[in-house]
Amino acid sequence: MMEIVGFLSNEAPDDIHFTDESWHQYLETGSSSLEFTIQKTDAIYDIIKFEEATYFSIYEDGQAHVFIIAMVNENETTLKVTAVSNNTELNYEQAPKIENMTSQGILWYLERSFISNYSQIRIGVNEVLDRKRTLKYEGESDTKLARLIDICNSFDAEFEFVTTLAQGGKLKELTLNIYKENDETNQGVGRRRIDLLPLEWLPDIRRNIDYSGMITAVRSTGKDGLTYDSASMTIKNVDGQVEFVKNEGDTFFRAPIAANLFPTQLRMSGSNLNDIYHERKYQTDYETVNELLSHSLRLLRQNAYPKIEFELEMTSAQVKEYGLKIGDTLKLYNDKIKNDDGTPLLLEFRVSELIRLSSACKAVFSNYKKLKSKVPTNVLAMMEKLAAERIPYTLELSTNNGIAFKNGLGSSQIIPTLKRGAEAISGSSFVWYVNGSLSKTSDTFEVLASTVKDTAVVKVEAMVNGKVVASTEVTFTNVSDGTNGLPGKPGADGKTSYWHTAYANSADGKVDFHLTDNAGRRYFGHYTDYTLADSTDPTKYKWVDMAAPAEKIVKEQAVLKTDVKVTDEGIVTSASKTVNGQTIASMIAQRAEWVEIIAQLLKIKADMIVDGAITADKLNVAKLSSIISNLGEITGGSLTLSNHYPKKTFTQVVESNPPTYIQVKIPEHDTIMEIKEQYIRFKGTPSYMPIYATTYSVPNTVINQRGVFWTSSDYQSGLPEGSSSIEYMPVDGRGKTGIKVSSSKNIVLSSLNADIVLKASNYTDWTVSTVNRNVRWKVQGNLVIVDYDVTFSSSGNQAIVTVPTTYIPKAIMFTVKAWRADNAKDRNAQLNADGGLHILGAEANQRYCGQIFWAY
Repeated sequence: MMEIVGFLSNEAPDDIHFTDESWHQYLETGSSSLEFTIQKTDAIYDIIKFEEATYFSIYEDGQAHVFIIAMVNENETTLKVTAVSNNTELNYEQAPKIENMTSQGILWYLERSFISNYSQIRIGVNEVLDRKRTLKYEGESDTKLARLIDICNSFDAEFEFVTTLAQGGKLKELTLNIYKENDETNQGVGRRRIDLLPLEWLPDIRRNIDYSGMITAVRSTGKDGLTYDSASMTIKNVDGQVEFVKNEGDTFFRAPIAANLFPTQLRMSGSNLNDIYHERKYQTDYETVNELLSHSLRLLRQNAYPKIEFELEMTSAQVKEYGLKIGDTLKLYNDKIKNDDGTPLLLEFRVSELIRLSSACKAVFSNYKKLKSKVPTNVLAMMEKLAAERIPYTLELSTNNGIAFKNGLGSSQIIPTLKRGAEAISGSSFVWYVNGSLSKTSDTFEVLASTVKDTAVVKVEAMVNGKVVASTEVTFTNVSDGTNGLPGKPGADGKTSYWHTAYANSADGKVDFHLTDNAGRRYFGHYTDYTLADSTDPTKYKWVDMAAPAEKIVKEQAVLKTDVKVTDEGIVTSASKTVNGQTIASMIAQRAEWVEIIAQLLKIKADMIVDGAITADKLNVAKLSSIISNLGEITGGSLTLSNHYPKKTFTQVVESNPPTYIQVKIPEHDTIMEIKEQYIRFKGTPSYMPIYATTYSVPNTVINQRGVFWTSSDYQSGLPEGSSSIEYMPVDGRGKTGIKVSSSKNIVLSSLNADIVLKASNYTDWTVSTVNRNVRWKVQGNLVIVDYDVTFSSSGNQAIVTVPTTYIPKAIMFTVKAWRADNAKDRNAQLNADGGLHILGAEANQRYCGQIFWAY
């Protein structure tokens, strides 16, 4: 039985002081070690009885870690202690042999290995409960810890131990959590982090490459001789090369790229000289071909290339600030280091070891492989290829006729381009939707103006190997003419007009006709058509006598109005006149025809007043205003307003007494508001963060016909999803929240898979019980909620939580539900006036789960 005899601390003068501490955590074995040195001049050190079983415990983020002394090195002045985590007691005992010929679950093997039989070891999370394997252990030389590792490996699983201490520091239980092993879809131990590791940590990275144990061809056989000889599967890398392949008729699943980079040099006598593979055969208990294929593919992914581990030096403050935990999967982005295709480096890795020293910390990252033949001499450049398969897809759209139609005429073809980084991806397919309805699957998509009523939203999804990897959308608009002006002469659609000239010595142009030489020729001919070449037929030209009196030319050929003035530049306008204090001059077409102005630049310096409609493919306006306050009806596809703000750095006071300051910043960013027919959406200003931070949260808002919704995202993200069908928005990638109007016309504040936190003193977040970690409680108004899911190793009355007396109205009895079909094993729970909640007469190894409510 453990009892507290003292405290190790360098803060309090009456506690045992220590130096040279080192805490080393290991992912593979689920264990850790602790070393520290005590000065024997400290009189209080005598309370530690090293000749007896002495334990040490550490609390980190509310989690207990218990260590038992493994070794003591002592001299006249110091005492160096080496301790190991309490689960390593499994390493001191031998596991029995197991005779077995049938498929069994993982709990069956743990029980017969005497691992889960300890009264204080409880199985918590078990993600492989439905898996079965046929295993046999003939010897008794394995330790229980080695047996546990082997069993979990056989079930494609990994594990962790979680220690729970009772009040007074005594060991309450040791929880064994079993997870599916880390792969593309499963995290295993730790967390799959979505944030990025700070860039400034990169210079301290070191690397270790292990070329031993490489496998480039695997043959797996299953239960009762099951094979996958007739099956086929192909896996390509981001460059479109076949990286892993199982051909029909081939007995091996192969890694051809790795085999060519690292071929075997020794071949069996009589074998094919082209046989360059490192082969390995495995006997498994899988019962389906798909399981066999997945098993072989997993082995190839893990062993086809040299194993690379990275070591990262950091400070204790960085580990604490970033919340680095054993097993965590993290990402690191570096736009200063480029991949071969010019894209920034994106590296993902997993924490397999975590070493905390008194002066610094070190993390060992694993789960990545590197091809030596492509490794430059620089450590950082050697990491570039590792990001290839983690770079997200992007989908770009282009059109051959824009996205705006007029009067329902014309069409435009959309051409999609799928990219990963800067590289275009071939072999993908594209699925098209119009206004939310599935249209078709094709490489391009044609939008007809006649099908667009005001606006049409075309969405496209890019598919690779049957999965959606990227999507985007574009909005087409169709506008109609405004109030008709004077009728004009229609031109020829889609044609270019050409002006042709010629010279001659007769009024009909037939004498001395020439296209370019005007020397000695009196008559000038001209006509306009849509053909580039000048005609040699004089009858097509309109002829003018250039020697005729100027008065006749002016009257008959040029201008029909006498009240004109001509500028030095040759611009003819009506005489100016004053209207309402403004001087106005007019240019009037002499005939009811279109007036075409052809110029590289048309500049109007003063105001332009248009009595009619302006139709243009694109109109850029720096400032739009109206003489009257009512702009009338405005029709358009969308309106986007944005402002750009530079980076801002300032000092923030975090403590007032004594004053403590930190440097904080708001990054360079854009605020955006977009107005569409179906919704309005906003992207706001990032929250300020410490100057060394790399991620910043931005508030987003969407207003649509269903309600008002909020979310947050990284400041570099685009606008939030805003379709009219949205009912909720994601919060931190987990739940969704918003306000909407229900069918009964009530205003509903909704939150899916997330807490609605009302900022009031009688609303609290979930609080984990200090008595039992599988119990939590919270206060919502005048209601207290206790959520429990507990199993006890022994029978009797069991305390599960202590709630502050502020929320206790009186002593109350409740019913606690047992996890079974009937209520025969249900129990009573007693809430005492001091806030203690107890399950009365609990039965050992019986699961109790449910919730208890009371008002106060």
